[in-house]
Amino acid sequence: MKYVFWSLALAACATDEPREKERFAGTLDVEVTRQADVSIEMLPGGVARVKLTLKEAGHGVADADAVLAADGRVESFAEAGLTLVTAQFAGAAKGDGPCGASPISLALSLARRDGSTRFAGALTAYCGEGVTHGTPARVLRLAGALPRAK
Repeated sequence: MKYVFWSLALAACATDEPREKERFAGTLDVEVTRQADVSIEMLPGGVARVKLTLKEAGHGVADADAVLAADGRVESFAEAGLTLVTAQFAGAAKGDGPCGASPISLALSLARRDGSTRFAGALTAYCGEGVTHGTPARVLRLAGALPRAK
């Protein structure tokens, strides 16, 4: 009986991190009426390489068609069947944006159900360099399917 308990305990603690590289790329809806091109490469060890390009309008947090790229994190929540991808981007001051002359910091969080290619989350803007907490200056909701890419 003792061995059964330990086997179950070990299985419950196992993470669903990618054992090999997984890549997703495509277009997500931003605030329903706009779009963003997104590429996520999930690597072993919980590392994510993320590229994001806001199309048409940068919503005052980035230039339209500017590529935002950063290394982020992949967190697996096996008990919920959920994978979370996070990344932080540094942005320049946008006079017409919510932070005026202050630089903008962007925090991305996208979640997906295990086995699904549908992602949903937000790109959150904060005023100040390296600031990714507190009261957000703007929150852009993102959602849609990102097909697996090679």
